[in-house]
Amino acid sequence: MSEDRDRVPLTAWIDGIALYGPGLAGDSTLLVVEATVPGLYTLEVTNTENGCVAYDSVEATQDVEPPTAFAGTAQELTCQVIFVTLQGSASVPGAQFLWSGPGIDEANESLPNPAIDQPGLYSLSVTDPATGCTSTAATVSVADHRQLPVA
Repeated sequence: MSEDRDRVPLTAWIDGIALYGPGLAGDSTLLVVEATVPGLYTLEVTNTENGCVAYDSVEATQDVEPPTAFAGTAQELTCQVIFVTLQGSASVPGAQFLWSGPGIDEANESLPNPAIDQPGLYSLSVTDPATGCTSTAATVSVADHRQLPVA
């Protein structure tokens, strides 16, 4: 189970079934029910011809471990270096990136490595698409060393 995906389907069908668990959504005697909270879920099957009962269980777990965002090392703008590329990365594959800061706009906010030309503090959050969990923000500074010589 995940932060954004709060239901997990449990499937069974046979005459005389019942599903038990801490968070079932739907009719527990139907083919598919959904687990809405982590826990142990038990399937009870009763043979209606001879009265024999069988049980099986499955553990539904919850994955809410947020990914880690890495915003890279501090950088600087100079008279010779008018653009820098932020070096974002994440602890999970396929992460979705979200940058904020003075040189970030809709065109580059979701890029792992946006090129920027403004100094300031930049923040990066990443979201794990498999769980929907989002990291706490990582930050990186871009210093302004573009002082023009005095004539």
